[in-house]
Amino acid sequence: QPVTRRLVVLLSGQLSKNIWKSMAESAFIQQNRAAPRISQRSGSPAAILLAWNWIDLVCLALVLAAAAFLAWWPWGLAIPNRPDMLMSIYRVFELAEAWRYGIAFPRLGAHLNFGYGAPLFEFYPPLVSYLSLAFYGLGLGYVGATKAAFAVVFLLAGVGMDLFARAMLGSRPAALLSALVYVSAPYLMLDVYERGAAAESLALALLPWLFWAVRRLHDRPSPLAI
Repeated sequence: QPVTRRLVVLLSGQLSKNIWKSMAESAFIQQNRAAPRISQRSGSPAAILLAWNWIDLVCLALVLAAAAFLAWWPWGLAIPNRPDMLMSIYRVFELAEAWRYGIAFPRLGAHLNFGYGAPLFEFYPPLVSYLSLAFYGLGLGYVGATKAAFAVVFLLAGVGMDLFARAMLGSRPAALLSALVYVSAPYLMLDVYERGAAAESLALALLPWLFWAVRRLHDRPSPLAI
C-alpha cells in the first residue's frame, strides 16, 4: 500500500507537471502569433513588422476617407486659387498639345508667352503634369484633370504616411494618427488650396513613400524591395 501510494503521488505529480508545461507552451505560441514580428536584421523595436489584418484595412479606410474629404473642397469651385493652379492647367494643355503631335517629352510650351513659347518643361518638374494628362485622357477637362491630380496628392500622402509610420513605430494607432496629421498638415493644404503648387504637393505626398521604401529595404533586403 505505501508503494502504491507513492506511485500514485509520483504519477499525479508528473501529470500535473506535463499539464502545466503544455499550457505554458500553448500560451507562448499564442503570444507569438499575436505579437508583431521583429526584423532579424536589425532586431530593434523600431523595426517591428506588424502582420496585416482587418484592423489595418479599417485604418486605411479612415485615412482614405479623410483624404477624400480634404480633396472634395476644390471640386466645388471653378478654380480654387489663381497663383499657380492656372499655370498647372496651362501645363496640362501644353502637354496634351505636344502629345497630339507625337511629342511624348516636350521641352517647350509653344503657346505660352503670347505664342512665342517658353522652355516650361525644361525647368518645372513634369511628373505631376503627366499625372494630370492621364486624367485628361480618361475624359476629364483640363481643370478637372488638374483637380484630380491634387486629389491624388491627398490620397498618396495619407496612405504613404500610414505605411511608413506603421513600419517605423510598430503601432496601428500611432500610424493612423500620423497619417491623419500628415494629410491635414497646414503646409500641405496651403500648397493645394492657396498656392496650387502641383509639383511641390506631389513631392510632399511621395516623401513618406520614399522613407517607407528605404525602411523596407533595410528590414527586408531583396531585389524586389529595391
